Amino acid sequence: MNQQDKSFLTTFTGLMAVLALLGAVIFLVSRLIPVLTMPGDDGSRARVSATDRIKPVATIAIADPNKVVPKLAPKEVVSTVCGACHTAGVLGAPKIGSQADWGPRFAQGFDTLVNHALNGIRQMPARGGNPKLSDDEIRGAIEYMLGESGIKAGAAAPAAAAPAPAPAAAAPVPAAAAAAAAPAPAAAAPVPAAAAPAPAAAAPAPAAAEAAAPAPAETAAAPAPAAEPAKTEAPAAAPAPAEAAAPAPAPAVAITKIVLPAEVDLARGKQTYSTVCIICHQAGVAGAPKFGNKEDWAPRLAQGFDVLVQHGLTGYKGMPAKGGNLQLPDADMISAIGYMVDAAQQ
Repeated sequence: MNQQDKSFLTTFTGLMAVLALLGAVIFLVSRLIPVLTMPGDDGSRARVSATDRIKPVATIAIADPNKVVPKLAPKEVVSTVCGACHTAGVLGAPKIGSQADWGPRFAQGFDTLVNHALNGIRQMPARGGNPKLSDDEIRGAIEYMLGESGIKAGAAAPAAAAPAPAPAAAAPVPAAAAAAAAPAPAAAAPVPAAAAPAPAAAAPAPAAAEAAAPAPAETAAAPAPAAEPAKTEAPAAAPAPAEAAAPAPAPAVAITKIVLPAEVDLARGKQTYSTVCIICHQAGVAGAPKFGNKEDWAPRLAQGFDVLVQHGLTGYKGMPAKGGNLQLPDADMISAIGYMVDAAQQ
């Protein structure tokens, strides 16, 4: 090893030693500063530390099994859950206050209405989308909506109208009276045709008329055959309208791209949308932006994701808070909004 190599090795070793010593000093100072700046201990920190070390690994919450859960008033159930659809008649739901809408449904029976509300029917989810509602709360809400529509829930359902009785067949006319009342003319004019055929309900009338009016033996002229009913000419087909000109294609809608936060779970959002949000957002009920419609979502996306979340959690215009399901967790509602926003940006 020459002199130059020895000089480099000595310099390098000394530099490493200095750096190691400097690092050790910095580490010791950093550990010493908190100790020097720590206020005097009156024993509270030691007690807290000891309590934390000996605390139980689990806790048991004891609740009163006889505790009565507060029951929601029917008006409150309707305003928070049922009103989301029944106020405006969403997807064919009977409107509150419309006796014409509720009458045919009440005719099926009050128990049938309750069963539909508990288990769901067509587009209406079970219990209006809120599984926390009890059977009594659902029943009370239905009674309230019927009462607001002018129908008493305790009254019996209206019976179906009885069919109208068929018209009585014409009484047969005696042959002698017919012959005396209608003598044949000398020129043997053709006998006028019998009355027009009776409706289907009075089917025996034509046969009775034929038996009641035979031609008299003294009359030389033979009776003329009954006249055939006049044939109604079918109306001429209306000319086909001219083919409308195809509308010009709409300009492309500018979409503000939103980066979804990490807390959005699209799988959970899809599930929440399918059970809660789909009631209004699938068909664009009451001005709700349709799912996947860029034109509807463009002005909403321009407001930002936080504004959309605020509207979804607290309600906005015709949309109730959390889509009418107040028991829905905030995380599920945020994921559902993110799912709809993602579909509008595709």
